[in-house]
Amino acid sequence: MKRMRIKKILSLFLVLILLFCLSGCSGNVYTQADQQYIVSAIGFLNKSGRIRAVAEAVAVNAESTEQSVERVLLEGEGATPAESVLDLAAKLSKPLLFDHCGVILTDATLNREEVEKVLSYCEENKQINLAAYIVHSDDIEKLLSLKPMAALTVGYDIIGVIDRAQSLYGIKFFNRFYEVKANVLKKSNTFLLPSFEAVGEEYTISGSEVYSSFERKARLTNEQTALYCLITDTYSHGAFSEYKIASAKCFFDSSIKDEKLYIDLRIKAQIEKGSREKLLEELEQTANTLNLFFDSDIFAFSNRIYRKNQKVWKKIVSKEKEFIKNAHISIALEDI
Repeated sequence: MKRMRIKKILSLFLVLILLFCLSGCSGNVYTQADQQYIVSAIGFLNKSGRIRAVAEAVAVNAESTEQSVERVLLEGEGATPAESVLDLAAKLSKPLLFDHCGVILTDATLNREEVEKVLSYCEENKQINLAAYIVHSDDIEKLLSLKPMAALTVGYDIIGVIDRAQSLYGIKFFNRFYEVKANVLKKSNTFLLPSFEAVGEEYTISGSEVYSSFERKARLTNEQTALYCLITDTYSHGAFSEYKIASAKCFFDSSIKDEKLYIDLRIKAQIEKGSREKLLEELEQTANTLNLFFDSDIFAFSNRIYRKNQKVWKKIVSKEKEFIKNAHISIALEDI
């Protein structure tokens, strides 16, 4: 009897060791059986020709609400965004929850087709909220691995930073998923994403990225972003550089003369601080330089011509890109 009892104890001990090895020792398994993972942000990048998904999630104990929550980073790889998320989810014992995912990140390693696939995947994943912000970062893994500054996660911090920047500086990114999707469906297929940079242990908006036809076309500084918004009629009110603007509205007109496209912008603004003459000079320089330098209609002029002046549109449609690139752009800055 005593020998049999010892055998039972040894057998139980071996079973416990085996269970421990299967559940906790593998680097490929993130979770215990009672943990639930709620995604706050997910980013996609190209790593050696494969798509890597990096998700910031909050791990909660599904059995006990008294246990403290834990912030974790989850990673997966695949040929497509969908496959990379499946690879990530396969390492978890419970379903991955996207209901509270507030941020979707892309970076410069993704080509046009991959950016389009990321947006398509997010649209097909019915759990992802259509109001989630789409954001650019050159180092998604570093950004999401930093310590949150105010909220529970970096993802939720990013939402707060975007909201404050839009309120303070007057910039309107229109970078929620449904807004980006709406811009994609327009003639110009152009959208603007805030760019986040990780510096040391902190992160901030370093500028913006202009995308056209799902391809990253231009990188703008914060000041250029504000000027861009004034030119594209997406500025509200706020302060940037040395300027403070209470309100602004851009009126657009176009014409064709001697086979050359003329674009006339009339910006009516209530400038509370800063030189009107200097602001006008900076607007003209930004519009003409960026339009000529980047091989794309980054200001979505073609979409505005298509909507507002079909007569001009019919004359340029066969050589639209050439007409836009060589357009003469004039700007008038007036008081409201």
